Amino acid sequence: MFRKNEKHRQVGLFGYDHLLGSSYGAFKNTPGYHFHHIIFRQLNEEIFAPLYSNKKSAPNSPINSMVSALLWQQLHNWTFEELERHLQFDVETRMAIGASATFGDVPFSIRTLHLFKNRLVEYEIAHKTNLIAKLFDQMTTEQIKSLNLKTNIQRGDSVQLQSNIRKYTRLELLVEMLKRLYKSLSEPERQLHEALFAPYIKGSSDGFVYSFRGKELDEPLQAIAKVYTHLYLDLQNTQNDTPTFKVFERVYKEHFLTKKEQNSETGKETITTNLIDAKELGSGILQSPDDLEATYRQKKGEKFQGLVLFANETCHPDNTTQLITAIVVSPNNVDDSVIYREQLDDLHARTPDLSEQHFDGGFGSEENDLRMKELGIVPIQTAIRGVKAALPMVITIKPNTETNSNTETNSNTETNNSTETNSNTETNSNTETNSNTETNSSSSTETNSNTETNSSTETNSNTETNSNTETNSNTETNSSTETSVTYQVQCANPEQLMVLAILVKSNFKAVFDLDKCKNCPFFDTCPTKAHRNEKNNTATFRFSTNDVLRQERHKNIQNIPIERRKLRAGVEPLMGLFHAGEKHTGKLRVRGQFSIAFYGFAMALAINFKRIYAFCFAQMLKNTLFVANIGSFERIFNVFCKKCNFNASINLIYLKTA
Repeated sequence: MFRKNEKHRQVGLFGYDHLLGSSYGAFKNTPGYHFHHIIFRQLNEEIFAPLYSNKKSAPNSPINSMVSALLWQQLHNWTFEELERHLQFDVETRMAIGASATFGDVPFSIRTLHLFKNRLVEYEIAHKTNLIAKLFDQMTTEQIKSLNLKTNIQRGDSVQLQSNIRKYTRLELLVEMLKRLYKSLSEPERQLHEALFAPYIKGSSDGFVYSFRGKELDEPLQAIAKVYTHLYLDLQNTQNDTPTFKVFERVYKEHFLTKKEQNSETGKETITTNLIDAKELGSGILQSPDDLEATYRQKKGEKFQGLVLFANETCHPDNTTQLITAIVVSPNNVDDSVIYREQLDDLHARTPDLSEQHFDGGFGSEENDLRMKELGIVPIQTAIRGVKAALPMVITIKPNTETNSNTETNSNTETNNSTETNSNTETNSNTETNSNTETNSSSSTETNSNTETNSSTETNSNTETNSNTETNSNTETNSSTETSVTYQVQCANPEQLMVLAILVKSNFKAVFDLDKCKNCPFFDTCPTKAHRNEKNNTATFRFSTNDVLRQERHKNIQNIPIERRKLRAGVEPLMGLFHAGEKHTGKLRVRGQFSIAFYGFAMALAINFKRIYAFCFAQMLKNTLFVANIGSFERIFNVFCKKCNFNASINLIYLKTA
């Protein structure tokens, strides 16, 4: 049964001030004291209410204390053993999570903390909702609002997070999977398949591999292929629903290709199992039986097994501090541009004033460009992905049709024919109606038609017709929206004129004069090199809409002030902070999609807290001499806020719970 924790709101007679005595003043400057006010007291326990039953039953342990403990643990990169020790004997840790000043009174046990995390996993699997992510979104939104931060300029990047798994060779993984399958079987099934398992269950999987050298590995791989096929066919009916067999089945289908053939003479079906070539294995195959979500990626010569974390943060130069606004954890074999596209709509929903996004070359794509245009976001890309063109072709967009929001349209059509047949029809019809549109349309076939519509709809329509054939048609449209565009291309050769592009199916081409190209110093490196026609004396440059969007994205950085062109570089220290939870091996202490995602969101909340504390409170302490004569801590903070020209709403973070 869910119950909110309200104990911390009742001040005890013998609290921390009594426990610490004269040291309590200095204690109020510690991170733990401020963590209590910024995180613990602002934590919305209602988010986690769905984890508990609605029926009358034993109440839950205090959620705000448990979540705060997990965040405090992440802040210090502690193990659960270290966290437990600090909960029992550390005054600052106890204050941070809202525990009483009475030592020995711990609001929860470490076992309860593990069970709470298990509930979070089960809820996410059942409802596809990460409650820690929900908490991060809510707390960050409130902190941004309280600090009056500008979110219209943001920057983002991704970082590789390695799962805490062993690196298996192919044969080691196959042997390890057989060992685990054997342990999961009942005793009768083990005895039934003892002959198949016997060579692989003795010792460790790496010990089995060490007994082979070099090319000898081909033989055990072919042998294990037959073992996998026999076991899969024999156990699929009895073990199909067990978790271990499902992992075994995944490994079997990822590494082996089975063919069923029927013998024309005997009529019997034979099964042939072949090992899939290592080069054909995808990066999404199982990396370890201990982490089903980890994927493989090689980047800049380094090999990673795990997931990738994308983080976005505010970076407006006027902000007093910058906070993380978005966290996404995805398989590491997914392109950065895809990751950004998947979270772009959510990011815009949380920070609707976002108008300038800084990122590197990996995040740009045609789909992202189109969606960001719809949302009014300007992409600022600080690096070019791929090979830089030796001779760039400058593509510009020339509006073909202009439209003005008053909607004025003039259209003239004349038709004459060599046959002289005149039939004249004149029609005048006037209707007055009020509507704020004005339309002039003259059409002659010989047909002239004029229509005016004013606030109350005025319509005049005149028609004259002269029958027959010569056609002239001019149309002008002015509107705030573009109805069609023409692309024009300029090459680096000053002798070449700007060329209008021609639409060919779904792409475009610009045709240049080949004679002028021959004297060009870039003749051998020009993009038209593969599309030159000596007979027609043409050099053709082909491009797509994606090329236009990419050029536009690359030029955006030139349209902003110089001081904002290097903002993206500031996200690199943030990426480094997400490595803080790694061991000396470069791996995290955790593994699995949920645990790594939990690490990412918990670390983001901890980083935001550290930034708020470091700026607002550490700076305040430096100015303590300026306000030494003011009594209470809250009044000191208020004076500091005014001195630094902060918005008064910053007090909400700290003072609204006082």
